[in-house]
Amino acid sequence: MRRILSNFYSKGYLLFLFDMRKANLLMLALVVPKLRVKRMPPFTFAIRDVYSMGRYTLVTALIPPPLVDRYIDCLGAEPLVVVRSYEYLKWGPFSPPLEL
Repeated sequence: MRRILSNFYSKGYLLFLFDMRKANLLMLALVVPKLRVKRMPPFTFAIRDVYSMGRYTLVTALIPPPLVDRYIDCLGAEPLVVVRSYEYLKWGPFSPPLEL
């Protein structure tokens, strides 16, 4: 099995996707005023600084829906933008155009 998977990796990009509804997980993206995070909360994917007409922090997480409000409270800042989604679309400069 390991040899088969490494063969896929050598020929191209391999990405495992799962049905987030069946796993009962939400993809959560938050834009909040600039944070100084010492420790990332559980379920966090990434915390990135964003600079565009101000300083903001982008927080992404994969989290069970009942815990979303507790997660936001854990950050200690009121989010400016909250995006909740069961779908994950990945785009790159060489990707074909997306049809929504």
